This record gives sequence, C-alpha cells and structure tokens, in this order.
Amino acid sequence: MTPVPNLPDLPDLPAPATDHAVAPGATLATRSIRELIADLAATEDGLRHLPALVPFGGHLVSNPERRLLLRHQRLVVGALRSRRAALRAPAATA
Repeated sequence: MTPVPNLPDLPDLPAPATDHAVAPGATLATRSIRELIADLAATEDGLRHLPALVPFGGHLVSNPERRLLLRHQRLVVGALRSRRAALRAPAATA
C-alpha cells in the first residue's frame, strides 16, 4: 500500500444546529419522541458534513468522530423503535 501524502488539516466543523431543547441530564429513555426525532435529524446532519476518512500518520483512517455519531445514531434509532413497540403493545388492563 502506498502511503498517502500528508493532507492539510481539516477545519473544525460547527456542531449541527438543533431547534429543540433537551433538558440537561436527559437520557434517551426519558426524552420525548419529538426530541428523539430532532436528535436523529441533527445526528444525520452531522454525519453528512463529516469526512469518512481523515489523515493520521501519513495514512487515511476512518474518522473517529464519525464512528461516535454512528453509534449515537444507532442508540437513538433503538430508542425510537422501543417507543414504537411500547405504543403498539396492547394496553394492560387493571
């Protein structure tokens, strides 16, 4: 494999803008569906703007920030799916 020449440093990208306010300390389990959807949209927007590969030690490697965003995206999608399953489940009668 031929080493990749050193590429210029990439500029820091701003955090994706969100139009929702999440209470500090709110976990995925305590967020509303609307907050989860807004969080998913912001995460996907962040993924669109991050390069997949970044230079590291003369080689192109997978972007660690992108991996973190992908992990967060999977967690949010999982929370949305569990909410959907809970809403579709028959209500327990007392």
